[in-house]
Amino acid sequence: MATLTETAITARKLIRYTFYFVIMVVVARFLFGVGVSLFQQLFPAGPPPPTVGFGLLPPLPFPEQQRTLPELSYTLETPTGGLPAFPEQLPVYFMPRNSIDLFTEDRARERASKMGYTTAPLELSDTIWRFNHPGAPATMQTNVVSKVYSVSYNLAFDPSPIAARVPTPSAATSAVQSFFGLAEPFPGDLTGRVQHDFLRVEGQNLVSAISLSEANFIKVNFFRSDINELPAVTPNPSESNVWAIVSGSSGVGQIVSAEFKYYPMDTTQPQTYPLREPAKVYEELLNGGGYIANLGTNIDGNIVIRRVYMAYYDPGVQYNFYQPVVVFEGDNDFVAYVPAVSPEFYSE
Repeated sequence: MATLTETAITARKLIRYTFYFVIMVVVARFLFGVGVSLFQQLFPAGPPPPTVGFGLLPPLPFPEQQRTLPELSYTLETPTGGLPAFPEQLPVYFMPRNSIDLFTEDRARERASKMGYTTAPLELSDTIWRFNHPGAPATMQTNVVSKVYSVSYNLAFDPSPIAARVPTPSAATSAVQSFFGLAEPFPGDLTGRVQHDFLRVEGQNLVSAISLSEANFIKVNFFRSDINELPAVTPNPSESNVWAIVSGSSGVGQIVSAEFKYYPMDTTQPQTYPLREPAKVYEELLNGGGYIANLGTNIDGNIVIRRVYMAYYDPGVQYNFYQPVVVFEGDNDFVAYVPAVSPEFYSE
């Protein structure tokens, strides 16, 4: 039978060995964690495979070229001397279409009435209506299904807005948001870049003015907010799909002209699609692909590319998918877009 002394010695040994074991477990877990972290840094896991949940995408709805282009040749002179790296995949977002129901026309009349156009519409087609303002030389034309609309004020009939003092850019922005908000709440994703252009009257045309003091009007452009840290681009790089020209007048003459070409998108269930390699995108541009959004003053066709980046294309027409493009910017205001999604995921 063990003595008390032997029992005490055994207990002390058990405590000591248990302590050593705990220390070894803690050290082993620490070393294992450091090893896993180091392995993940040296050999990071790739992204999950693209979901491509929308299937094949229809071709991007680039507009037809508005002018005959010269034969184009390109020189790449970016700050790095080459093309940037692109991610392997990016989300594509669904843009649901509006449907026709029994109350579509009633809602169109209600929207026009809220903006002051209370007269009966002139039906230009099954979907396009024109309203005349009852108390001013202004018209509103709308697509009753898509809710796209434009307004214009007849300055030839009433030139008084030309002489009114032009508001500041911030005041003009607020005025346009309030104007568009008469029909429906101003879209939350149109809080991205806001661009202001000063305009003056020259004969029968509006031309750029150098400063606010020389301007007769100010044009306010609302671009969609960045998504995935990428900006939105439109068919006309210098104009958004939602814009208005503002005068210093009050009342109906405050908005001289405006367009609201806005199509909502669903950001809750994006689907990822693989992207093309930068060299392949540039090769398509060299071979005449993509869309020349602005030739600028490069009438000789010799284009020097200074900047290449990714963006999302906001087409301003009914289209089902909000998706990325590669933007090429060059000297003399040159801008071109090339689809970024791998070509095998586009339908014919």
